[in-house]
Amino acid sequence: MLDEYTNQLIQIKSIVGKDEYGDIQTEIKTIKGRLQFKNKIVANAEGQQVTSSATLYTKENLKLTDYIVYNNKEFKIIAISEIVRLDGNVEFREVYV
Repeated sequence: MLDEYTNQLIQIKSIVGKDEYGDIQTEIKTIKGRLQFKNKIVANAEGQQVTSSATLYTKENLKLTDYIVYNNKEFKIIAISEIVRLDGNVEFREVYV
């Protein structure tokens, strides 16, 4: 169902570790998804209500430490919600930035 709508190529910046000098090492990968800009109040990982400026719909498994790169701007992921089918498997994820 979601495959028809996830036709945008979205860049994800992930932290992969630190080098010998303590600098953070990152990698950028491209995933398929749908990025929709709309303000929405969501709960972050600490349970606080925060305002999200966009929602990414994707099947990819992202982390709260990842960033979405769009138009050369980095957006920090503040919450991830999994949409589960009746059989218990994850259909897709709503990623809030």
